[in-house]
Amino acid sequence: MCFMLTSAVSADVLLITDAGYWISTVDPVGIPSWRQVETVVDVRGETPTNPDTPPTETISTSVEKWTREVADPTTALGMAEVYRIGAEQLRGQLNDEQSLRLVSMLTDEVLKAQNAADKWKAWRGKVTGVVTSERQGGTFGPETFDDIEKGLRNSTDGQAINIDNLIRLLELILPILLRILGL
Repeated sequence: MCFMLTSAVSADVLLITDAGYWISTVDPVGIPSWRQVETVVDVRGETPTNPDTPPTETISTSVEKWTREVADPTTALGMAEVYRIGAEQLRGQLNDEQSLRLVSMLTDEVLKAQNAADKWKAWRGKVTGVVTSERQGGTFGPETFDDIEKGLRNSTDGQAINIDNLIRLLELILPILLRILGL
């Protein structure tokens, strides 16, 4: 049995062990506890030489890098529209769960239409890790989707979405959105 004495410090602590990652939390009454973190995504790239310097890589730069690795700018533009719509709906009518379901379903449809699901599988895993981390950290919101959209768009070097592809995308999106909204 191991006992740990803690002080009334308001900052959370991340504990890294061979058994996993743990976050310390303190409830409103002041009782400390540990919660295991299921997913940790390191978006720093190389370890900074000065540990007091915050990592410079953001969600959007990570997503841009991962998207360039896929090398599929047409699909990237369609996916950027998916995340734009997800952010817009999260700011409007949908809650977190609904917006995540919307983005997942739309992503499935875009990848199916482009016959690119296998090509984007690793990318989706990385982005899912980021979203999970944001949710567990309490920072998930429309800005998360905005950052993912920005990374996707930046990877295409200013290429515009083809109007035919946009129409196809809208035809895919509308029935899914109506289903999620229960209309």
